[in-house]
Amino acid sequence: MKLAVLSIILLLTVLSLGASVFDNLNPVAQKAIEHVRTLSGEKYQFDQHAAIFGGLIDEDESLSMSYDLVSGKAYKIFLFGDDEAYDLDLKVYDEDDVMVESDTSTDDTSFLTFTPASNGVYRIEAINYSSYEATFLICGLMSPGTRTNNHTELFSQAMNKLITFGKESDSSNSYHFVPNTIAFSGGLVASGENGCVYGLSLPGEYTVKIGAVGSNNSTDVDIKVTRQTSREEADVDWYASDAGEIAADSSTDDTALITATLSEDNYYAYKYRNYSSTGNAFLIYFVATEGEVSSKPSDDDDDWDDDDWWW
Repeated sequence: MKLAVLSIILLLTVLSLGASVFDNLNPVAQKAIEHVRTLSGEKYQFDQHAAIFGGLIDEDESLSMSYDLVSGKAYKIFLFGDDEAYDLDLKVYDEDDVMVESDTSTDDTSFLTFTPASNGVYRIEAINYSSYEATFLICGLMSPGTRTNNHTELFSQAMNKLITFGKESDSSNSYHFVPNTIAFSGGLVASGENGCVYGLSLPGEYTVKIGAVGSNNSTDVDIKVTRQTSREEADVDWYASDAGEIAADSSTDDTALITATLSEDNYYAYKYRNYSSTGNAFLIYFVATEGEVSSKPSDDDDDWDDDDWWW
């Protein structure tokens, strides 16, 4: 009997510790990896520095990312959620913010094949239309290629390394994604080049951990966050400081991690560099805060902007 009581106490202790946010992200990541494997077999490929993005999203909230797309190409867009998701939707908007394509069927996944009528910038909106609780989402964009590729392996390696590195960094399981913000993004980056996601803000002041990882063929990955002079103005070059560099990790390592204090009063650019790799590498960055984070504030909280898009 004493042994049974001790076992129950130990079980309750383990359960009370909770899981890392990266443990919760993992099932969604595996769904996305398997779908990318299928698309790669059909000769689709990643060709954007921010080809995937996601985060923890409340019901009736969304994330957006904008892309330069080429007319006549049949792009594949996918959206996956965790077991809390009930109805996920995808919408695509042109430069005039006119919706040009959508999948609004009632399903816990969403898929689109989108062929732009003209070259231009298009915004992809990933929507949690309905869920049992806030859900972890991953949205991705792939373009048609001409031959089979290793993009599944690169994406899988980077995604799994993100989860492993995140859990190692978050040894006390205290990291949280700020709800309804882009918590991670990434894509293929050539050796010596960098990706940049900008025009991002947070709904309050947070001290955050910003990390970056690469696929197994990358040997040196760097991360930097800069303050923008305005939402639309950012120099995507690694060496540009925009309105001021806030933090950077340029150490020689295949992972990078920085701590920065960010507020709702500014827009930020996250720059992730593939300093060295054998061939193109898949890089992913993440942004997490330590401690509990509330979901969307009440309607009388003016600090939250419902119309804020993440470019």
